[in-house]
Amino acid sequence: GTAPIQHALLNGERVTGVSVIELDPLRFDAGRILLQISRNIGEDQTHNELKEELAKDAAEATLRTLHSYDDLVKNSLQQNEEHSSKAPKITKEDGYIDFSESSAEEIYKKWKGLGDTIGVSCDLEVDGMPRKGLKILKLKPGTLSKSEIEKNAAKIADAGRVWFCDERKSVFAAAANQSFVECSLFLVDGRCPSSAFDFAHGYLLKNTDRAAHFR
Repeated sequence: GTAPIQHALLNGERVTGVSVIELDPLRFDAGRILLQISRNIGEDQTHNELKEELAKDAAEATLRTLHSYDDLVKNSLQQNEEHSSKAPKITKEDGYIDFSESSAEEIYKKWKGLGDTIGVSCDLEVDGMPRKGLKILKLKPGTLSKSEIEKNAAKIADAGRVWFCDERKSVFAAAANQSFVECSLFLVDGRCPSSAFDFAHGYLLKNTDRAAHFR
């Protein structure tokens, strides 16, 4: 497909790589395999970081193929379609986060795979205020002390609920399965990026009597 790097990260794959294959006159991406280079995917690696490494692997694979082409053709391998996977084109809708359905781990996978390209997005809903479009530019699975978890237990149980954590000086959002993510950079309605502190002061701390959610 057209988006193999994104889908590798979205699926939580631990290994990816590049392949040099022959052209098949009848089918796309179905030729015999001449050479492959595998690469481990880092736990926190994003799309652009992985893309840069794979580009270097592709250059190496090209040179090795040109140097040893005849031998590689003699020892080429037929692709096993049972082990193949699809990587269809990514759309804007793929970047939408449903906090009520996605765990922190799933949200982090989506951010790693799409945050550098189409971005990940949701709506910001504060009680009594119009909804605003939101892109989350930086996020990671959240970690809180035991006391903070106890203090915010009701919010953590309310998927999509957003709050500012004084202990971490960061914005947290509850996700599915009693999990939560820590967000540190935002883009609201296409404006300039906002830090967690600025976002909190603009939408959370001024409205402490109003619940805020990512929808």
